[in-house]
Amino acid sequence: GRTLQGMLKDSEKVEEAFNSASKAVDGTAYSLDAAVSAASQLATSGIDTGAEMENVLKSIAGTAAMTGTSFEDISNIFVDTASAGRLTGDTLMRLSLRGINAKQILADSLGYTTEEITKMTSKGEISFQQFSKAMQDTFGEHAKEANNTFQGVMSNIKSALSRIGA
Repeated sequence: GRTLQGMLKDSEKVEEAFNSASKAVDGTAYSLDAAVSAASQLATSGIDTGAEMENVLKSIAGTAAMTGTSFEDISNIFVDTASAGRLTGDTLMRLSLRGINAKQILADSLGYTTEEITKMTSKGEISFQQFSKAMQDTFGEHAKEANNTFQGVMSNIKSALSRIGA
């Protein structure tokens, strides 16, 4: 909570961001701490608390689940993209290294070819919102599937233990 309060001066916004983080990881293998940290970084990158924040966090959780990577790893990619305000070639490469063909996902979502997505990306024509929505539509519902992996089970145990300690 301290991170959010430091980044967001408005206590109502802090509560909204916390609630978004909680909803995004509820029932997943990911910790509330990781989601709250991402929420505070996204908020400073201009993402509104509330529904938009929750959708971005669900996108992160789903993408992390589908790639078998950590919430923090994927949230770094999303936060960098949100900070830039647009999709970059670096984002596409980082996702590709994790087995995600973001060009194809965006092509399907926006109705373009992957070649057009490449050109649009290099010109800075794909907004963070377009990127995030495409990822949400593709992976948003997959976050709970991480529970079935060994890493997910271990993460659930750590998450449960941290709640006991809280």
